[in-house]
Amino acid sequence: LPVIITTNSLIREISDASYSVLLAANDPPQVFQYGGALARVTAGGGRASIQLLDPPMLRHRLERVANYMSVRTTDTGQYARAASAPEKVVADILAYPEYPGLPDLRGVVTAPIVAPGGQVRIEPGYDAATGLYYHVGGPLEVGDTAPTPERVAWAVGLILGDLLGDFPFKDGASRANAFALVNLPFARALIDAPTPLHIATAPTPGTGKTLVARVATLPFNPDGPAVMTAGQDEDEWRKRITALLSGGTSHLLIDNVKSALVSGSLAAVLSAPHWTDRILGKNQTITLPNRAIWMVTGNNLAVDTEMARRSVWIHLDSNAERPWTRSGFKHAPLQEWALEHRGDLVTAALILIRHWFNIGCPPGRQTIGGFEAYARIMGGILDAAGIDGFMDNAAELYEQSDPEAALWAAFVGEWWSQFQDKPVGVKELFPLADSEPSDDVNGLGLLDAMLTGHSARARKNRLGRILAEKKDTVVERFKIQDMGTRKRASTYSLLSLGKVEGE
Repeated sequence: LPVIITTNSLIREISDASYSVLLAANDPPQVFQYGGALARVTAGGGRASIQLLDPPMLRHRLERVANYMSVRTTDTGQYARAASAPEKVVADILAYPEYPGLPDLRGVVTAPIVAPGGQVRIEPGYDAATGLYYHVGGPLEVGDTAPTPERVAWAVGLILGDLLGDFPFKDGASRANAFALVNLPFARALIDAPTPLHIATAPTPGTGKTLVARVATLPFNPDGPAVMTAGQDEDEWRKRITALLSGGTSHLLIDNVKSALVSGSLAAVLSAPHWTDRILGKNQTITLPNRAIWMVTGNNLAVDTEMARRSVWIHLDSNAERPWTRSGFKHAPLQEWALEHRGDLVTAALILIRHWFNIGCPPGRQTIGGFEAYARIMGGILDAAGIDGFMDNAAELYEQSDPEAALWAAFVGEWWSQFQDKPVGVKELFPLADSEPSDDVNGLGLLDAMLTGHSARARKNRLGRILAEKKDTVVERFKIQDMGTRKRASTYSLLSLGKVEGE
C-alpha cells in the first residue's frame, strides 16, 4: 500500500495525500459522494442501504488504502513506525466543500432497471450513466425481455392476473394504479422528477392495503419497503423523512395511518426532486436526491387537498364484513409466491417498458400537476400494454379531500343565480349562506357547516372572513373578486370564466 508520513507535515498536505490515495483505490467504486457528503453502500442485515461516512467509517477506509507511518529521530538515527490516520486529517477530509473525482451516487437499486436510453442495466455495482448502485442480494434469474406481442401479453397476465388478481380493487382505476406501482421502480430512472404518493385505502381492516403495498414492492426489492409511522408533528415528520432518504431506499411505506394524513413536510418532499435538511445531531445540512417511491395505507384514509393533488389512489373494497376471513385465493400465501417467481415478475416489468420504447415512447393520456413526467411515462407504458383507467379516480380523491368544495359550488351557483355579476356584500349573501339569518326569515343555509357562532352577528362576521379568504379563488368557473368597500363594508362580485350549463 502507499505510505503516508504523518510527521513534520501540514494537515492539508496529509489530507491531500490521503484523498489522492482514496481516489486511486476507488475502482470499482466503494466511496461515493451523496448529497454533498461522503458515503458508502452497505448490506448490513441483508438490506442494501447508503451510509453517510462518519469519522470512524472514513478512518476505516483510509487505513485500508494506505499505510500511515510516523518518523522518529533518535541519537542512533531515524526510524518509522506504524501510525493511525490522524483525527485532524479525517475531520479535514470530511470538511471538504466538494469531492472531485468521486462518483455521484443517486440511489441503490435491487433489480435491473431500464436506463433513459432504453437499455436494460443488469450489471451489478455502480453505473455511472444513471448514478445508481445495483446491489444483488441473492439469486435472480431474468428471462428474455424481448417485447414480442406474445411476451407482452404474458407479462400483463402475470402482473395483473397472478400478482394482483386476488385484490378486491374497487374500480379499474385502482387496479391500473396498482399495476403502475409494480412497474414504477423499473422505470424510475426514466423519470427525472418526483413521483406521487400512492394511497392504498379500504373501508374495513384486513382488506389487503398493506399487502398490496408489500407485494407491489417485492419484485423490485425482495426486502420489501422501508416502513415508517406518521409523525406526531412537523419536526418529527422532517426527521423521519431525512433519516429514510439518507439510506437511499427504493420504497417508503407510511403504514396504517389512523387519522387524517396532513403534513407540510410530507407534501413538500413529494414535490421536490431533492430534500434539504439538517443532519441529526449536527449543525450541518445535507441535500438528498428524492428517488423514493412513496406509499401510505389506512382505513378510509382522509387527506387534505394539498396531499390529494400529490397522490394516486388504490382503493380496495371486499364487500365483506370480515375480509380477512376470505379464502380461495389463486396464490396463497401471496408474498411467498411473489418471491419464488420474482425473476419472472422482473422480466415481465422489463418487457413492458421495452415494449413502450419499441413503439416510440408515446406519452400517456392523463396528467397530474407537478408530476407530468410520471404521468407521461407511466401512463404511456400502461397504454402500450392495453391497461385502461390509469389515474381515472384522481378527481374523486380530490373531491373527497375537500368536503367544503361542494358547499362552495352550491353557494356560488345560487349567488350567480340571484345577483349575476353585481357587487354584493355580506348583507346580501348572508341569507344564502345561513339557515337562520334573522328571526323572521328562513335562509338557504348553503354554508351552515362553515359558519360557527351562536348569534347571527357572529355568523355574519365569520362569513365576512371566509369571503375575504376566497378572494380571487375560482369556484365552478366563477372567480370571486374583491370590489372594494361600500359604506365601509367589503363587497364582492362573480366573474364568469365560461358559459355555464343552463345559461
